[in-house]
Amino acid sequence: MKSNDFCKFNRMYFNNRNWYISGEKSELKKIISKDEDYTIRFSYRPNDEIAVLFRLEDYKGEILGAKRNGASDNDLTILDDDIYQIEIKGTKGIDHSKVLKQFNNGWEWVRHILWAADSENLCHLKRKYDILIHLKIVNSKRTARNLSRKPVLQWRRNEDCSYTVVNWYVPKGAKLHCPLNNVIEIALHNDKYTII
Repeated sequence: MKSNDFCKFNRMYFNNRNWYISGEKSELKKIISKDEDYTIRFSYRPNDEIAVLFRLEDYKGEILGAKRNGASDNDLTILDDDIYQIEIKGTKGIDHSKVLKQFNNGWEWVRHILWAADSENLCHLKRKYDILIHLKIVNSKRTARNLSRKPVLQWRRNEDCSYTVVNWYVPKGAKLHCPLNNVIEIALHNDKYTII
């Protein structure tokens, strides 16, 4: 996001700033996502002049007073050079129609957030990438030869859905720290996005 677009965004939401984190280019930012089953620490370095990271649950909690208000949506959103919506699933079987619905519900919120800040240009963000991170906890003692004892991110070919799927193999007992720049690099390589 360019500085002048961030100024519009920040001017709109400055009084209720507890729901988002902003960072300047190359500044490492961290955000924590807590779920019933796990806590993930995400790290991200903006690609553009300024990036905004937030969880829609935090926005709903700050603005509406209830984090779980409305339909289910994605876990994390990044507004940077593009829009990145990220969903984490730790289950064996993933219902891709449900995941797509979560991305669509999240986009309705994000579009509203951007429209309130800049109704004419949506802060000049033009593309939206939807990224599913499939968390797989593996037994490090019986790890396959091609997997490391450290967490590994791998792109998964999936032509049936309109979003990128990234498998995240994490040895059992390891801390869940996800480098989002690596995830986004995989999504950019996959080149599945929506023009907004």
